[in-house]
Amino acid sequence: MSTTQSTAQRYESDMQAMIDKAYRTLLRDHPRVQVYTVSIWTDPEARVSAVAIDTKAHSDRCVKRHIASRIRDAKRYPELYAAPSQEELEMQRMGSPADFKFPRMATRCHYWHRGPFKWSFLRPVLRRVQSYAIRQAVGLRIHEDARISINSSQDWYDHERPLHK
Repeated sequence: MSTTQSTAQRYESDMQAMIDKAYRTLLRDHPRVQVYTVSIWTDPEARVSAVAIDTKAHSDRCVKRHIASRIRDAKRYPELYAAPSQEELEMQRMGSPADFKFPRMATRCHYWHRGPFKWSFLRPVLRRVQSYAIRQAVGLRIHEDARISINSSQDWYDHERPLHK
């Protein structure tokens, strides 16, 4: 077994354990919560990962506040801020895991790995982890429009897929 292969297996195992812990914690501490969004992310430089979970009501409140803030800033300081784009006005859910109702339902440090992770390594493993998280969501209360994402080198919320039971 190559070093890269064993590193991928260890990272994937860490991530699966983190997802299992996040779902168990949600069911134990918040059994009535209906999941609207799940975000799985890894900061490759810090070698830290987390599972963030949001609800529809929380997401809707955050979206309204974000748009209202953008409109207010654009009116007060038109030389500094543009009005919200059409895309922002049509935003349906929060795309920043840090703003979710449960931004760190579970976390995992990967300090066993020397140095930062490369995106060429993370990308395929995160995709497998995302599929695992979808399969493991059995037993959770899931909103009909629930989505699950992983991060990428471009965004903390990317590669969105439906989260079905």
